[in-house]
Amino acid sequence: MKNFPILFNLILVLSPLYILGSIFYFLSGSPYGVYVLVSALVPLVFLIMRRNESRNFIDNKIYSVIGNLKEYSAYTKSLPGYRFVDVYNAVSFLSRDSGWLLVQSQHAESLSQVLNGQFFLDSNRKMKVSEKTSRPISERAEGFFPVDSFWLRAPSVAKLCGVIRVRIQDYSHEVVLEVGVKEQQQAEEIFKEILDEASSRSIFKNKMIEVSFDQEVKDSYGDIERYEKVNPMFLDRSAVTADDIILDEVTSGIIQRTILDFHERREELMKVGLPGRRGVLFYGPPGTGKTYTCRYISHRLDSATTIIATGLSLLHIRSICNIARMLQPSLVVLEDVDLVYSQRDQNIYTTALGELMDELDGFSQEDHIVFILTTNALERVETAIRERPGRISQCVYFGAPSPELRRRYLESLLAPYDCLRLSVDEVIDSTDGATQAFLKELVFRAVQIATETQTIGSEPLALSDEHFRTALEEMRMSAGRSGDAIMGFRIAR
Repeated sequence: MKNFPILFNLILVLSPLYILGSIFYFLSGSPYGVYVLVSALVPLVFLIMRRNESRNFIDNKIYSVIGNLKEYSAYTKSLPGYRFVDVYNAVSFLSRDSGWLLVQSQHAESLSQVLNGQFFLDSNRKMKVSEKTSRPISERAEGFFPVDSFWLRAPSVAKLCGVIRVRIQDYSHEVVLEVGVKEQQQAEEIFKEILDEASSRSIFKNKMIEVSFDQEVKDSYGDIERYEKVNPMFLDRSAVTADDIILDEVTSGIIQRTILDFHERREELMKVGLPGRRGVLFYGPPGTGKTYTCRYISHRLDSATTIIATGLSLLHIRSICNIARMLQPSLVVLEDVDLVYSQRDQNIYTTALGELMDELDGFSQEDHIVFILTTNALERVETAIRERPGRISQCVYFGAPSPELRRRYLESLLAPYDCLRLSVDEVIDSTDGATQAFLKELVFRAVQIATETQTIGSEPLALSDEHFRTALEEMRMSAGRSGDAIMGFRIAR
C-alpha cells in the first residue's frame, strides 16, 4: 500500500504514452493493430474518468481561483481550541462582500501540502463536505461550525489575494489558522486583522466565564497522548443588586471606590497618571459573602469580561492572564488562593506561585484589568502576595455581620413569609457571630420545619420563634466548637 501512490502516478504518466503508441501501431498497418487500439480504450476511459474526478480536487479548485499555486507560500498560526468560534467568525466577517469565495472541504493535509500537491493519498485530494462540530456561543445557546474551511480570493479582485484556512487539529484540538499568500508581509497583515477582529468580537467578550483545564497526558515513553486544553465555560451573570448585598458602610465604600468607581472612570483616571490595572484581596472566614460580593461586582461591571478561576485551575495563571488581556477590560476572580499560593515552605506549587508573581507584575499601565483574590485564611497566603506593594492595592475583610447587618439580611430572607409570630430580635440575639451562610441555612431549616404542620398553599407560610429555636438547636446539636466553625456560627476574626 505504501507504493500505491507511486504506482498510481506511474499509470497516469504511462496511459497517454500507451494511447499514442497504440494509435501509431494501428496506423503502421500491423495485423494486430485493431486489437492494440481497442486495448487503448482502457487507459483512455481511465484518463477521462480521472479528468472528471480532478475537477473535484481541492488543489485544482484553489488553482482555478488564485492561479499558479507555486507562487504562494503557506504561513501558519496555532491557537488554543477555545478560540475556534472567534477565529471562524472573524474570517467570515472580514471576507463578507470583499471577493472571497468560501469552500468548506475537510482534508488531513496542511495548507502547505495542499499548495504543493503533497497528499498522503490521492483520494485525499477529493473535496468532501466538512464535518460540523458544536460549540457553545452563549450561556444558553450553541452553534455548529465546519471543522475545515477555505476562503479564496483571486488576484484580479484585490491586491491582497490567496487562501485563508481555519481548521481544527485532530490530535491536539488546536485551532490552525493558515494563510497562503505571495509575500510574508501580506500574511502578517492578514493574521493581525483576523486576530484583532476575533478578540474584539469574541463570544466571551463582556460575559462571565469560568476557566478550567484538561491536563496533558503522556504515555510511558513520554510522548503526548492528550494535549492540555483550556475550557472557558459560560456562566449565568445573574442580577445581584446593591439591595441584595448586605455590607457595612465602610466595606461598601471601599468596594465602591477601589473597584466600581475605578472601572467606571478608568479612562479619566489614567489621564492623571493612574495605572489601568488593580489588585484587591478579599479575606475572611467561609460564608461571609466574599463570593457573593464578587458576583455583585461582576453584575455592576457588565462592560467587562468576568473570568473566574478556582482550585487547580489557578495553576494555569499564565493562560488565565492571556485570556484576560485578550478580552479586556477584564475582571479576574481567583478564588481560595491560599489552596495554591500559600507560604513557600508549605507550598508544593512554588512554580505556579512564581508565575502568579510574574503575571501580576507583567501587566502594563495601559491594561484594563482588575484582579480580585479571595481567601479564607490570610495567614496561609504567601508573603509575596500579602506584603509586596503594587501587586495588591487593597485588602478587604469579610467577617461575621453586626446585629444591624444581621437584621437587614434576615429581613430580606424572611420577606416572603408571615412573621407575625416571630421575634426577629430574638433570632438576632441568638446568632451573634454567625455568618451570612449560617443565617441563610437557619431560615431554610425553620421554613422546612414549618411546612411539617402547615399546608402549603396560596397563603404565605407562617414562621414562629419555636421554628427557629428548633432549627438552631438541630444545627448546633453535637457540633462543638469545630462544628460551629464549619457551619459558620460564632466565628472570631
